[in-house]
Amino acid sequence: MKDFNFFSFYVEGGKNKRIPLLYGALTVTLVGLVVISVFGLNYIKIRSLNKEIASMEQVINSSENRIKLKEIEEEDKKISIMKEYYTKVEPIDSEITTKDVLSSKLISEVSSCIPKDVYFKSISMDPSGIQIQGDGRSRIAIAEFQHKLKALETVKNVHIASIRKASEEKQTYAFSLKCVLKDVESNEGN
Repeated sequence: MKDFNFFSFYVEGGKNKRIPLLYGALTVTLVGLVVISVFGLNYIKIRSLNKEIASMEQVINSSENRIKLKEIEEEDKKISIMKEYYTKVEPIDSEITTKDVLSSKLISEVSSCIPKDVYFKSISMDPSGIQIQGDGRSRIAIAEFQHKLKALETVKNVHIASIRKASEEKQTYAFSLKCVLKDVESNEGN
């Protein structure tokens, strides 16, 4: 006859309960280790990034970099002023270019009229005319210069405002001459 053990179920059931409990404990432990390791790695990364930030702030706040930053800001201000200046000057430049009254052709025509014995001290040109102050070795050389200027197509009127003896020992005469140009547009109202 066989013996019946009614308590075997309870004895074997306890063993079976330990295995799932062991698996649960291992799972919780592994999850805990993963969480702790992720937290630890993030903590280490945060500390290293904070150290990098501190060292970069130190470099940024160094006196050399502040001086360079001030120089760069000054250059930026100069560039913005130059850009503003350029926007204001560009229309004036294009208008002058289109009206080109005082061309290089006019300058070369005037210089071709200069006799050998006449020298300029100053010459000023504007759209309405030319003013010349100079010296000549004789009154005849100055008159010859005036005559050659009158012969130019672009010159309307030539007037010698004054002639005086500049130097007794060098025998030179100082003169002042004014030329009025032809076909000049007057923009005095602008």
